[in-house]
Amino acid sequence: MSIWAIGDLHLSFDPRIEKPMDIFGGSWVGHEERLKEIWLRLVSEDDLVILAGDISWALRLDEALEDLRWIDALRDRFGDDVRIVLHGFSMGAATVLKMSSRCPEQVRFLVADCGYASGEEQLRASLGPLYPVMRALNRLIAGYDLRETDVRPSLASADKPILFVHGRADPTVAFSNSEELYASYQGPKDCLF
Repeated sequence: MSIWAIGDLHLSFDPRIEKPMDIFGGSWVGHEERLKEIWLRLVSEDDLVILAGDISWALRLDEALEDLRWIDALRDRFGDDVRIVLHGFSMGAATVLKMSSRCPEQVRFLVADCGYASGEEQLRASLGPLYPVMRALNRLIAGYDLRETDVRPSLASADKPILFVHGRADPTVAFSNSEELYASYQGPKDCLF
């Protein structure tokens, strides 16, 4: 058995995502297909693959769906008994928690590492009186309202095991976020605080 880890795939299959990797130069043209070909050639049935985050350039879940379907190559190759763990750090943890109620059965558990409960609340606390300007700019540029970043509704209907990880002295995302999410989650859970 081999252990493989890859992060920062930055997939962008949805046409609404205007940031393909090839903006960084010609060597990035077709990187998704090269990744898939190498994956299918090297990874065997007994191997463990860790997807360490930044799978998609998408800013919204509906934009990320095509990128997540790309990972279905796992099922195509290894069958329905493949086991997947989703891990996210900070904003990635919030993304994992937003997906928690929509995971296929192959996702066995999730790790939310230093996640926030709401991007809106996080930015409001950080920006103070500048928050309304940021909210308006976000709607204009990214096309969604920061109120949509609240992970609590998704968590309320999730049932996968979740490991909540957070340092009590985190200077960026207040520890109280993970503490609240852990306390409110009704599914199987554990914590490393």
